Amino acid sequence: RGWMDRSVVNETLSRPLSMMAFPPLRLILNIIIIIIATSSTAAASTRSLVFDVNRKSASTLFLAAKQATTTTTTTTPLLSSPPKKRWPRPCQSSSSSSSEDSSSAAALFCDPTLPLATRIKLFRLHLSVEERADFLGHDNQWHQWWSEGLHGVASSPGVRFQEPTPCATSTAMPILTSSSFNDTLFHEVGQVVGKEARVFVNVGNGGGVTFFAPNINIFRDPRWGRGAETPGEDPLLNGRYAKAYVTGLQTNYSLSATCKHYAAYSLENWHNVTRFEFDAEVTLTDMADTYLPAFRECAAAASSVMCSYNSVNGMPSCFNAPLMRQLASYDFKNGYTVTDCTAIDWSQQYHHTTPTRGEATMLALQAGIDVNCGDNYQQVIPLLINNDTLSVDVLDRAFDKAASVLFRLGYFDPPGTHPALDALGPKDVDTAHARQVAVETVAQGVVLLENKNRALPLSKEKTKTILVAGPQADDAQMQLGTYAGIACSVSTLLGGIRKYLKGEQTEVLYAKGCLSGVSCTSTEGFDEAEKMASRADVIVVGLGINKTVEAEFLDRTELTIPGHQEQLLDVLRSAAPEGTPIVVILFSGGPVDTRKVSQAADALMWAGYPGQAGGDVLAPMLFGDGAPTGKLTQTWYHADFAKEVSMFDMHMRPRPPSYPGRTYRFYTGNPLYKFGHGLKYEDSEVDYFDSSLRVTRSGPKQKHSSLSLRISLRNEGSRDTDESVLVFHEPPRAVPSKQRWWTAPPQRTLVAYKRVALKAGSTIDVDLAIPDDRVLAVGGHLAVDTLRIDISEMVLK
Repeated sequence: RGWMDRSVVNETLSRPLSMMAFPPLRLILNIIIIIIATSSTAAASTRSLVFDVNRKSASTLFLAAKQATTTTTTTTPLLSSPPKKRWPRPCQSSSSSSSEDSSSAAALFCDPTLPLATRIKLFRLHLSVEERADFLGHDNQWHQWWSEGLHGVASSPGVRFQEPTPCATSTAMPILTSSSFNDTLFHEVGQVVGKEARVFVNVGNGGGVTFFAPNINIFRDPRWGRGAETPGEDPLLNGRYAKAYVTGLQTNYSLSATCKHYAAYSLENWHNVTRFEFDAEVTLTDMADTYLPAFRECAAAASSVMCSYNSVNGMPSCFNAPLMRQLASYDFKNGYTVTDCTAIDWSQQYHHTTPTRGEATMLALQAGIDVNCGDNYQQVIPLLINNDTLSVDVLDRAFDKAASVLFRLGYFDPPGTHPALDALGPKDVDTAHARQVAVETVAQGVVLLENKNRALPLSKEKTKTILVAGPQADDAQMQLGTYAGIACSVSTLLGGIRKYLKGEQTEVLYAKGCLSGVSCTSTEGFDEAEKMASRADVIVVGLGINKTVEAEFLDRTELTIPGHQEQLLDVLRSAAPEGTPIVVILFSGGPVDTRKVSQAADALMWAGYPGQAGGDVLAPMLFGDGAPTGKLTQTWYHADFAKEVSMFDMHMRPRPPSYPGRTYRFYTGNPLYKFGHGLKYEDSEVDYFDSSLRVTRSGPKQKHSSLSLRISLRNEGSRDTDESVLVFHEPPRAVPSKQRWWTAPPQRTLVAYKRVALKAGSTIDVDLAIPDDRVLAVGGHLAVDTLRIDISEMVLK
C-alpha cells in the first residue's frame, strides 16, 4: 500500500467505498493493488473493479455478520474465521509457533520489566506504518478488538464456541437483571462474564481482551429494538449498573469493557429510517440530565467508549469532536475510543457529511477515534499518509492509546507473568457459582404485575393437572435473548415445571397453541389447547414477544402482543373449569399493553428474557418456593402511545400542545404500569412506616452538602423477602408562565436506591446517601413508597 502510484492513491481517496474486512475480499484487493502498482495499463482497467464495488453488496455482507453477533447460538464461525482455528497470543512462543510468532515473542516490547511507555514505543517501532494502521482495525494479526459479553460470553468475531469451551453461562438480559436494583448482582454478572472470557482467551478460543459491553443507552422509547440490552430508562440506575458491571468484568481478569453507544442512541429502523442515517436532535438540557449521565459513570471506570451510528444535532457521533472531547471531563483518561462497526463508512454514506472515505477517515481521527471496528483505518490511513494528507503523528497517537490498554492488561506479557490468570481453564466455565448468579438475575428481577384474589402462589397439593401453554412456554432461544452465546444448559418454563413437579402426583400437560410461534398468525393448534384446558386444575401460559419482534435492526411499530396470542388466552379461559387459576408469564424486553391479558388472567408476571435459568426459577416461584421481588425499570405505556408519539422525537420533556414527554421522569399521561411497579405475595408485604433526614456538609468552607436518609421498614408477612428501597426527588411545582418547557425539571427523579433483606416479622432501618447538591438547592420532597419527606426547611437552613 505504501509504494502505490500517487495517482492511484488519489483515485482511492476520492471514491466513496464501503469494503468490509473479510479476508477473501481483502485478498482480492491486495492482488489488484499489486497489479495496479506494476502496470499503468492494468491500473486503468482495474480501478473500477476495486473502488466501484457495489456498496449495497458489501454492506449487506457486513450486516449479516453483525446480525450474527445478536442471534447466533450455534457453533458456526462468524465472518470468515476457519473452524477450529486458535488465536495465537503475541509474546508467547512455542514449538508450534510460526517464525513470525517466535520473532514477536523475542521482541523487546515483550519484556514486562520495561516501563509502559518504553514498551509501547518499541512495539510501534517494530511495525511499519501499514502495520500500525492495520492494528487499529478490529480484525488484525495482533488482536481481535471485537468480542461481545453483554450478559455472558457471546457469539462474535472474537469468540469461538468449540472445545474445550463449547459453551458459557448466560444470565438474564440486563433489562431483567436491573429490575433487582442490586448493584452487587450487577457486579457479579460482570465477574462471571470476565472470568469465562479470560478462559476463552487462555485456551485460544478468544481472539482478544476487549469486550463491547455494557449497553447503557437510555431506554427512552418502548418500541426500541435494543431496550432489553440496557438497564432501563433511568440515568442513575444505568450509571450505577455500568460502573458495577464494568468493575466486575475488568478488575480481576485483565479485560477491557466498552461503554456503548455514545451518544443519544435509541433507534434501529423505524418508518424506513435507520440508525445509520438518523439525526438525534437533542436539547442541551436533555443531553445533560438524561442521555449523558450514565456515560459519565461508565467512562470513569471503563477503558473504552464506543461512538454510535447516529448523528447528534447534525454531526455523526464518530465525527463529533466536541462530544468526544467531553469524555475527558468524565475522568476517561487512559482508555481508547472505538467506532461502532463500520460507522465511518455508514456515516459517510448516510449522513452525507463528506463525499469521500479519505475525508471521513480524517474526521474520525480528528474527533479522537482511536480504533475502527471495520477496515476503514486499515485501508485508508496508509493512503492518507502516502498522500501527505495525514501526519504519521496522528496515527501514532491513536496507536499508542489503543496499544497502552492492551499492554496494561498484560496482553503482550510472556507466559508465567500472570500465573493466577493463566491458571484459569475450562473448569472455570459454567461453575456452580456462575449458575447461581444466573439464577439470581431471574429470581431478583422477575416482576409481579397483577395478582387477583391471591391467585399466586399456587398450591402444589391442590394441583392434580396443570396445563402449560403458549408460544413462549418452551422456547429456549427466546430466553437467551440477543447478544448471547451457547448456554451450557437452558431451562424453559415447561421444562422447569416438569422438573419441579417430578415425583408429585401431578399431570403436566403441554399445548403450544400458537404453532407459528409468537407471530401466532393462525388459530391452528387452539383446539388441542382447548381440550387440555378443560381438564386442568391450573393453567400457566407463556406469552409475549422475542427477537423476531424486537432486536438490533428491528424496532416495533406497536405495543400490543402479536397475532392471536390474546385470543388463545380467551379460549383457555372459556374452556377451563370454573375457578381454575390462569397465570400468564410474559416474556419481553420492552413493555407491551397487557390490558386484554389482564382481563383473562388471574395473575400476570413479567420475566424479561431470563437466560439459561428461567424455568428453574419461575416454576418454584409459582408455587411459593421463592417469590417475585423485582420492580420495573421502564414505564409501561398504553398501546395508543405508539400511535401518538414519534420515535424520531428525542425530547424527554413534555411540549405544548400535545407531546406528553417520555419516561417516568417527564411523562404526563397515565401509564399502564409505573417505573418501580412490582407487587409481592401477600405473605411478604413490606410497610414503610418512618423516616428521618439530616444534612451533611463537607469540602472547602463546607460548601458541599449531601443528605442522609433513614427509612424504617417492617415485614408484616410470614415470608422472608427482599425489598428494593427507591428514593425519588420531587421538586416544587413551578409557575407555568415562568417556565420554559425545554428546561422544566423532571416531575420526579430517582436519587438513591438500595436492596435489602427482611426476615419475616422483622423491622430494619435502611440508610441511604443522597450526594446530589441539586436536591437541596431545589427543595421540594423526597418520596419513598407512601412516605413523603419535606426538604424545603433544610434548604432554608
